[in-house]
Amino acid sequence: MISRNRIPTHPGQILLEEFLIPMEILQTQLAAHLEVPVQRINELVKGKRGVTPATAWLLAAAFQTTPEFWMNLQTQHDLARNRPHKILQEIRRASFRAPTRARAASSASKGKGAVRAPAKGAPTVGEGPRRSPRSRRTSRPRSPHPTPRAA
Repeated sequence: MISRNRIPTHPGQILLEEFLIPMEILQTQLAAHLEVPVQRINELVKGKRGVTPATAWLLAAAFQTTPEFWMNLQTQHDLARNRPHKILQEIRRASFRAPTRARAASSASKGKGAVRAPAKGAPTVGEGPRRSPRSRRTSRPRSPHPTPRAA
């Protein structure tokens, strides 16, 4: 469970205090070993960057831990930092019953709320009268004088 009194320690601080300092490893040495930019390790240690899944795999391999260890540290930190200030009440089950297929079919057969399909070929809501493609109107009227065609 996440403590409400404090934010869990950032994974970068744990990396520094529990791994780098006791093992006397420099950030540059770790970056070279992992084949990542030094800036990535430095920003992680300073708490400006989070642990990504790719970084978790690299750290797990380097320090004989699991990627889940690093991802859990990051998740706990992120959840605590982004805890909502307003507590919402629990949502409750709705008091009405949604229609099931059996009830919908029985009510339709009794004539209660049954919706009939429009007649075949009849326009549906939002459609205008049906026209053949030739009867469509153009945006501007045609000129009474035919235009010459290029040969």
